[in-house]
Amino acid sequence: MRPIEAFVRRHPSIFALLVVIGFLALLLLPDLLIKDRSDTVLESAGIVERVVISILAVAVLAMLGWTKDAGVRNSGSARAWLMVLPPLLYLATVFPYLFTRSWAPNMRDPRLTALVGADAFMSGVVEELVFRALIFLAFVQAWGRSRDAIIKAGVASSVFFALPHLTNMLFGQQPLRVVAQVGWAFTLGIAIAWLYYAGASVWPAAFLHGALDTVVATNRMGLKIAITPAKGLVMFAVSLPVLAYAWFVLRRVSFAAAGRD
Repeated sequence: MRPIEAFVRRHPSIFALLVVIGFLALLLLPDLLIKDRSDTVLESAGIVERVVISILAVAVLAMLGWTKDAGVRNSGSARAWLMVLPPLLYLATVFPYLFTRSWAPNMRDPRLTALVGADAFMSGVVEELVFRALIFLAFVQAWGRSRDAIIKAGVASSVFFALPHLTNMLFGQQPLRVVAQVGWAFTLGIAIAWLYYAGASVWPAAFLHGALDTVVATNRMGLKIAITPAKGLVMFAVSLPVLAYAWFVLRRVSFAAAGRD
């Protein structure tokens, strides 16, 4: 076993914290440097940042010897892709309507909409590579592959996924909205982690996350959206059926599946 892999298996929480710090530094510091630039520049820079971080995440997986285990080397089975369609269709219907009472993307500036969509999609992809393929898998490698271990790994990795959303306050987002976002990010993070494990490939989960982010981002772009306590609770509540669905899927997984170690 490689020394770095041995360290991660012994100290998955420390590894997760270091990964989150590195992720936020690579993501936020460039944004702070160009925060006064045009939306076109900001979105273009965001795409580049997320592509670079994705490459670095895969490089760390390779350094750990986990690219096969993380499911970055295979595109995913038809079953894995079909598995993510129900939560994608459900969330892509519910979330935009709760935000804007519509489902249409903002097409006043099609070029900017395309950039916003691409940036949002890459945001979902990079977060799956970082928080599921790296952090969730680190807990799985440390705790094993029993059902209880996978459940705990999903919860633990989702804590590291949800709390960094608090940094959105640095960019002027409404505090109540950010708190609500942390809540539904925590719930959906657990659900996606379980679906990722069940599908044995990171790419269906990355598509689910990226496509949902694209739909929501292009729908609400250019709008100032305020969230009341009641609306925040509703948006958290609508994430719970996805958690229930992921739990149902997880219960049908063979936890002794070959080829995962």
